[in-house]
Amino acid sequence: MNSETCLIIGAGQAASQLAFSLRKEGWLGPITLLGAEAEAPYQKPVLSKEFLFSEKTADDIAIKSTGAYEKKPFTCSGTP
Repeated sequence: MNSETCLIIGAGQAASQLAFSLRKEGWLGPITLLGAEAEAPYQKPVLSKEFLFSEKTADDIAIKSTGAYEKKPFTCSGTP
């Protein structure tokens, strides 16, 4: 078991990709994404247009499904 923790400041698309890449490359310790949102990472440019005009749902703009973060496991921490 790895006792080191990876803390990723920010929870956007780059942070999400980094977390999944770390797992793919063999990181076994905890990974925490620290962002301002209470939700899992989502595509922010799409949010500003399609989501606000009800053209897309929250699931449509998610970078990965919520279940993907639970399987790895990751912690997404934000302000509720």
